[in-house]
Amino acid sequence: MSSIQEFVTYEALSLEVGNSIRMVCPVCNARHEKSFQITRTQSNLLYRCWRIACGVKGVVGSISRCIQPGEVVTHTQPKPRPLPYSTSKVGVYEQAIVWYKYRITGESLGRAGVRWVEEVESLVFPCYTIDGEHVGYATKCLARTNVFPKSLLFWNTSPPRYFKVMEWALRGDDTVYLVEDCLSALKLWQAGVSSIALLGTKLDDSTALEISKAYRKVVFCLDNDATAKAVELSRKYNLLFDKVSILVPRVDPKDMPMDELENLLYVA
Repeated sequence: MSSIQEFVTYEALSLEVGNSIRMVCPVCNARHEKSFQITRTQSNLLYRCWRIACGVKGVVGSISRCIQPGEVVTHTQPKPRPLPYSTSKVGVYEQAIVWYKYRITGESLGRAGVRWVEEVESLVFPCYTIDGEHVGYATKCLARTNVFPKSLLFWNTSPPRYFKVMEWALRGDDTVYLVEDCLSALKLWQAGVSSIALLGTKLDDSTALEISKAYRKVVFCLDNDATAKAVELSRKYNLLFDKVSILVPRVDPKDMPMDELENLLYVA
């Protein structure tokens, strides 16, 4: 553990979940202001110096409960779950379905590296880290029946935490929009903004920190039935970003008409 992690851990010993404290930053040591903030989440400690000249931030694993005598704590690593299907280029018929339902173009699918699996009638989205490392796949079934799973995850070493259009990303954009699913992320990109699909409504501390190192501002644009979750996440991670906003779509982002979506994004 580094010296700053030890400092954060010691200073937050009496800090309750959801609370924060401010103090002089141990890194830049600017004694004229308490620019260093520590916030305890359910499982970790988030810290950040708000001085532009410093800006140090990170996550420290914290002890959320006391380990009982004789208790054995184990951490299991998920077993690899490789994609078991052969993929092909998304066909013209499937492209037409995606355009008709979501107004997402075949060019967008191709540029994002989306593939097709005939066995389960599903689109396959490659998932990468912010740094571009390929970590797995997320699927979206286009079948109208309930024969095949609606969505699935496959991974190399551990489950992917999000989906981002890597090779088609907007350069120099300091704002990212967080949505729930891959099609919504792709549609927002097509509308002209950088977006990341959380592959659900969960966001852990390490993922939030990883995203904050690439983007200064974040906008939560979850599905219209997850507004409370968006508020919860925005409050939890406002320490890691310069600005946190929330958009409440009338329907799921992928189902919005493009002009309505663009108007919603303009508000942010």
